Amino acid sequence: MKTFKKIAVGTFIIFSLLLIVGYIYFNQKFTPPPNRLIISGISENSKITWIADGDNLHSALLLPVRLKNINQTFYMQLDTGSPTTTFYQNPLKSIQKKFLPKGNFKELILSFNIDQMQVSSPYFSFIPYGNEINFNNPKAISIIGTIGSDLLEKRIIVLNFKHHLCSFIKTIDEKGFCNFEFKKRKILIPATIGNEHLKLMYDSGTSGYELITHAEQYAKYRFPQQ
Repeated sequence: MKTFKKIAVGTFIIFSLLLIVGYIYFNQKFTPPPNRLIISGISENSKITWIADGDNLHSALLLPVRLKNINQTFYMQLDTGSPTTTFYQNPLKSIQKKFLPKGNFKELILSFNIDQMQVSSPYFSFIPYGNEINFNNPKAISIIGTIGSDLLEKRIIVLNFKHHLCSFIKTIDEKGFCNFEFKKRKILIPATIGNEHLKLMYDSGTSGYELITHAEQYAKYRFPQQ
């Protein structure tokens, strides 16, 4: 009996330690890095540009941006599912070759502007992604990076989908608004599907889809004849 108790206690301790270690691991894994953005000014009513992918007319939500000392408009995808603002190396190398031939492409991105709002940081991240820019095509939409939800910790975002406008402001009258959670830079919106109360993450990076869930939940929520 004593041996059984010792085994049971030992098993419980090991199981508890595994739970604690697992919690610490996943908490750190999904905790975003420190917010290093420095923001000045505001942006009001910047024009939203949608890009299509086949029959999907709203594949990505783009905002116009300007780089310092470069008189040309580029675009960045607004992705609230990304916890950090990130730049793409391939288009930046194209810009560097044209406008800063003796420099490094990272020197281009000390700051960028959305309308009258300046976003700067000495710690922007870069990934080997994106396409080279065709400067011979004035109608080309040149995407140089992703605006993440770290910007939402610094400014209030207003998305006007009806008129295709986006603003980043400091204050707003909150009367009539519904509450939501902003946890680990994720936007969690309370919702009800059927009789089930849920929290749905708003991810503008998946703007082409109304709802993303797994097959079992889809079968549960869908109308019987669809």
